[in-house]
Amino acid sequence: MRIEWVNHASFVLDHGGVRLISDPWLFGSAFADSWDLLSPTRFQPEDWASITHLWLSHEHPDHFSPPSLKSIPEEYRRRIVVMTQRTRDRRVASFCRGLGFAQVIEMPSAEWIQLGPDVAVMCQPVKLDDSWLAIRAGDTTLLNLNDCLLGTEEEVRGAMAQVGHPIDVLLTQFSFAAWIGNQGDRDAHETSARISRARFMLHTRTVQPRWVVPFASYVWFSHEENAHMNDAVNRVTDIVDEVRRTTAVTPLVLYPGDTWTPGQLEDPTPRALAAYTADSAACATRTPHGARPQTIEELQIVAAGYSRQLLRFHGPLLRLLSALGVLRPAPVWLRDHGKAVMFSLGGLSVSTVGYAECDIALTSDAFAYALQHMWGGMTLIISGRFEVPSGGNVDTGGPPQRFKRYIQFADDVNHGWPLRNEIMFRIRNRLPGIERIPWAVRHTPDADRPPV
Repeated sequence: MRIEWVNHASFVLDHGGVRLISDPWLFGSAFADSWDLLSPTRFQPEDWASITHLWLSHEHPDHFSPPSLKSIPEEYRRRIVVMTQRTRDRRVASFCRGLGFAQVIEMPSAEWIQLGPDVAVMCQPVKLDDSWLAIRAGDTTLLNLNDCLLGTEEEVRGAMAQVGHPIDVLLTQFSFAAWIGNQGDRDAHETSARISRARFMLHTRTVQPRWVVPFASYVWFSHEENAHMNDAVNRVTDIVDEVRRTTAVTPLVLYPGDTWTPGQLEDPTPRALAAYTADSAACATRTPHGARPQTIEELQIVAAGYSRQLLRFHGPLLRLLSALGVLRPAPVWLRDHGKAVMFSLGGLSVSTVGYAECDIALTSDAFAYALQHMWGGMTLIISGRFEVPSGGNVDTGGPPQRFKRYIQFADDVNHGWPLRNEIMFRIRNRLPGIERIPWAVRHTPDADRPPV
């Protein structure tokens, strides 16, 4: 088995005539101009000529990158088999079919699929839309946990049991990938970094692979509204030091263009660490993306369209929740306008509410993106282009959760999950004798069984 490092969460596994690439985000920004690759990609269009298979873990644009997929020369697409988890909305699979790939396989959960005489793969969806991939290549087993938030030893051991083989190479995320607290909230930033670092070490200590590859965190927060988050990220050098200091596992760090074969004498890690350190330092000299201010009138137009989509999809039940006070108007502070607006199913209006009473504070540009797309609110959470006033809450904590509820309902539209399903889902999870399905995986195809 040979690994060729592409970038961030992408590598090529080469074995026995199979050349499988994972999650190719090769260029450009992600999450509404909020993330950019830390290091330049060396993988070129002509390198697609030898790729046989392409695996896409989930729909986030640092893994499923439409511009990168469209950049694949058409003649090569016709020879590449795409594999992705089976989802309710089937959007990733449908997009790839539209690009004319040779075949698109929606992978069944936890079943081995033979790609060649000596190569097999297994995919398993997990919470928050992600999935992991196990690869058996010859006598070597690789587990790519990607962004999977497996936060307990039990969850990690569950994945290991599904793989059913000792894991030689583990790849897993090593830094945070969403809002970590308001600018200047040092405690919140340190806590987020510590949680992501602890999860990386939990995966490493539980799996006990021969090699662990720090993964899926080679980005910089590249917007003027979130660049402060770069100060709190986990540095790969610190991760490597902790692995070496506290475990018997060998850390392996690869830089774009590096190749590695298990057991080779040359260790690419020192050179890769030096290159990433230089790239991290260079971020301070890069020009971040800027905001594009929107007028109140422009926001009112997109807010009206957002409400129409919510009501069209969820129907009268959503109006009922609004009438019952479950879905309340959400006060939003527009930082570039210096005033609040009130958002509800009825649209958007200027408000006299003060900053501290708002659920969220952000620029009109970030707010417009959240309203223009049903996935926009989740993009906002990941990009971190906002702050939470003392009286507001858009995270997982307590009240008020006004703005958060709109984000959740819009995300359900994005996944084709109507409110009636949500109600039946919650009822199902309360029935005695039926295994409870976590809320965060309700978008998987089997989550609504028994049928609703």
